Amino acid sequence: GQMAEVLTRLAARGKTIEPDSEQYQMVEAILRGRNRFVLIQGQQGAGKSAGFEALNLAGQMTGTQRLGGCLAANAARNLTHESGIESYSLAMLVSRLDTGQIRLRPGAIIVVDECSQASTQQLHALWEHLERVGGRLMGSGDERQLQSVEAGGLFRAIQAQVPDAVVRLDETRRQYDPEERGVLAVIHDRGKLTRASIEALKRGGTGDEFIETLEHGGYRVVLEWYRERGRVHVHESLSEAASAMAQEYWDAVAGEGATSVMLARTNDECRILNRAAIDEAVARGHLTREHVID
Repeated sequence: GQMAEVLTRLAARGKTIEPDSEQYQMVEAILRGRNRFVLIQGQQGAGKSAGFEALNLAGQMTGTQRLGGCLAANAARNLTHESGIESYSLAMLVSRLDTGQIRLRPGAIIVVDECSQASTQQLHALWEHLERVGGRLMGSGDERQLQSVEAGGLFRAIQAQVPDAVVRLDETRRQYDPEERGVLAVIHDRGKLTRASIEALKRGGTGDEFIETLEHGGYRVVLEWYRERGRVHVHESLSEAASAMAQEYWDAVAGEGATSVMLARTNDECRILNRAAIDEAVARGHLTREHVID
């Protein structure tokens, strides 16, 4: 049938979906589900984009109209690239539907990526347009990531009130190391592993002993895990940390065309980091004290 053909095409692209996986349940809900609203809940790296790619492949086979929306235009371009679905910023998509620049055909499907960032007003507007043509609305996101800057909360409300419309992805696929999946699950679960995360980690091959260590140690174990692998560095003071970052920055951009970025949490930390970068540039002969930097 259609789903078997879609899975075959995904496998040909190097994206094999096993029948007993959460991703399979997601694709099944998208392609075979009867709900006109489907919500995919999962953290980054859980494989949500495969669902939209499967939807696009199915749409190509049936001729179903597919459109995508994201809060930002750049995210919409990424959605188009990853799924093949023509996508717009939510503001532009709603505007073009309202003005008739985009006309929905019967049975059209609109997908909204990072749906938790969409406002209630935007989602309601999309739904009104879809309802007129008997279409479907599909959203994906993570309730623990950034929320809408406008009046929102619909993403979380739907999960609580319409659980049958929700597909949950608790398995992380972006990381291949089973232990790293575990430490990221602790961060995602805000320091305390949920039962769903524990079950997903076990299915993914994370050992029982390490899971138990994470359950008891929380963030302390996470920090130590990253420190042991040289991915987190601890310094005695902010100035020492800034100096070390500046040195690594200039090492990173030494090659032709190489780029790097340094990030700080506050404006004061940004000023300290900028000063450290300038001092390191002077020490390396890239600048002199007489240079004026705007």
